[in-house]
Amino acid sequence: MTRNGGTVLRVLKKMFARQVVEETPPATDGHAADQLPASAVTTALPPLRLQHEPVATVLEDDAIIKRFELLLIRCPRNTKVLETLAEAHARKGMFGQSLSFYRRALAIAGGKNAVIEEAIEATTLKRFDRDLSQLDPKAPDQAVQRERIQNQRLDYQWHEMEEPSQRDDHQGTISGTAPGGVKTS
Repeated sequence: MTRNGGTVLRVLKKMFARQVVEETPPATDGHAADQLPASAVTTALPPLRLQHEPVATVLEDDAIIKRFELLLIRCPRNTKVLETLAEAHARKGMFGQSLSFYRRALAIAGGKNAVIEEAIEATTLKRFDRDLSQLDPKAPDQAVQRERIQNQRLDYQWHEMEEPSQRDDHQGTISGTAPGGVKTS
């Protein structure tokens, strides 16, 4: 593990250990949380939530964002910090910022990381779905807007199916021919 990765892990362990002690309810066998062995508290790291799991409250995401932005200042090249920030922003519906953090993490990972690439794809599709759901059904151009967003979504999905060697970047743009024979570059 890199030196920064070790530092981040130690900071996270301390931060979550404190949180576990503060938030752990009494055990069912009558022992209070403060009676747990120290090793049980300091090694208890809650798993990070994935985007498709139940969402945290807005306050939890705000706290996560605040804490991890401070960590990002100390460890700007830590992909786990960037991914956590991206997940929290995505849960809040802040897809642009989320994708920005994911792309930074992917660049640091050398442009190849299946987990980050899948998260980028899922977040991008969620952004399209959110945009579709926010259309005003009474707007005179609603049908045109809906078709435009649906076409963008399909175009993005089409490009994601292409071979990675044909992609210019990880936003789904392709050099060559798009659906319908349209030349792209």
